[in-house]
Amino acid sequence: MAITSDQWKEVEKELYGSYGTVKLKHQGNELTLNKILIAENKLAIAVYINSQIKPSMGHPDFDSFDQCTEQYWHRKTKAKYPPSRQKSLLKIWGKRELKNKGIDLESKHIWYDPFFTKFNPLKAQFKKLNDLEISSIGYQQDVA
Repeated sequence: MAITSDQWKEVEKELYGSYGTVKLKHQGNELTLNKILIAENKLAIAVYINSQIKPSMGHPDFDSFDQCTEQYWHRKTKAKYPPSRQKSLLKIWGKRELKNKGIDLESKHIWYDPFFTKFNPLKAQFKKLNDLEISSIGYQQDVA
């Protein structure tokens, strides 16, 4: 069952201000979207997977990499060699020697970040997921 456009509006409204919480379910995972402060005067929507955010979960090179971060977290890339470094390497070694050494100047670091600074990229990524359900909107305290 997909989330309707009216439900997406409710989610956006909840996460619009300085704080907000939305809980979702997808394929046995509980996703918690929290509006949090990530830096001085900078808010973002944090995506907790089963109540966890571990930075190493989003790095494919680490042993603790979790495949589900590819679905839920924001994909980030950065060039291994910035343009100024590429230029100096080409000047020193030349294109042929770099190829012989196995250095790919176009390679990139890829990782997944649990923070979305805007709602629309989060919505676009989550709309691609099948069987995404809303558990709750707003903070609800467990009553024992």
